[in-house]
Amino acid sequence: MTVREFDIGTYIVSSETVDQKEYLVDINAYAGNGECSCEDFTYNKRKIIEATGVIVKYRKPETTRCKHIHECLTEFADTVLNRVHGRS
Repeated sequence: MTVREFDIGTYIVSSETVDQKEYLVDINAYAGNGECSCEDFTYNKRKIIEATGVIVKYRKPETTRCKHIHECLTEFADTVLNRVHGRS
């Protein structure tokens, strides 16, 4: 899985299972929970958010976040930490 920054807070993530398939991830959507164009988020995670109003269940963020969102949040955190510490 590779992650490329598309715009501020928006990333393109390659699929691990389907060659040449990519997903658009917006880490700012749903008040910082994130949103992804993958099937898992579209058909499972989004429905949980919309049905319950719950965004990011602390201790169980996998309830409302797919693996692509997790990967982008890690990429974002790494980028911020590198900039804070003067690394590029």
